[in-house]
Amino acid sequence: MKDAKMLLLMQNEIGQIVGRRLTRSENHEETQSLLTDVNHSLLSDANNPVYIVSDNAQAIRNLVDSVLGGSVSVKQDPFHVMQRIAEKIKTSAHRKTIYKKLKAAMYVVTGELRNPKDMAAYLRAAVSAVKPTDVSCSHAEWNGCVESNLKQIERGGLFAEQNSYEEAGEKVSVVSTSQLEGFHSALKRLVSRSVAADVGLRILDVFILDHNLRVGARYGRNPAFHHADFVTIARSALVCRGILAESP
Repeated sequence: MKDAKMLLLMQNEIGQIVGRRLTRSENHEETQSLLTDVNHSLLSDANNPVYIVSDNAQAIRNLVDSVLGGSVSVKQDPFHVMQRIAEKIKTSAHRKTIYKKLKAAMYVVTGELRNPKDMAAYLRAAVSAVKPTDVSCSHAEWNGCVESNLKQIERGGLFAEQNSYEEAGEKVSVVSTSQLEGFHSALKRLVSRSVAADVGLRILDVFILDHNLRVGARYGRNPAFHHADFVTIARSALVCRGILAESP
């Protein structure tokens, strides 16, 4: 895909990558194909609800419903709500202060998400002290951003009754995309320049293999492969592009 603009990744409950697609937009057919591919693993019941957590839940909610039906709920990652509000604050120091207040508004001290009613009330209180001169956008844009996210909070778009998953003595937040953020950052460091899509996907798949094995070992799902340097293999694939003959 020559005109791909985005890399879509899907992770499971412990942070392993279970699907990837290059796509032109968030709602293009590649996204639908990705959801269809993982549909078999998204089995929910009353005791084990399944969530799809996104950095932009509103953009994919209808698509998820059309592919997976009503058995899977779409949740908004709280980090990106905080980020979208805080990034509109002019100064770095004030931005950090607001971010801390927003985080306190969304989570209790134990790390669990507040219920929607309390979360909305605390968030309103956190942003009420922000003056028009504190923001880097228009007053209308600021209010629109705040109110849009408040509505999402009030209808339960950020809330899960159990916001943590435990396995093999490890705990991970359910309504979060932070592991994917870390994966993206590490991938950018590995591939520091533009490459052709096919080469990039080869490197990506090796990187995903390395990532999934490390995460799986931490949660006891597979043995540890301490001496397998998959990252070096990926770098070699980038450096040797065009030097070695293609495999049949």
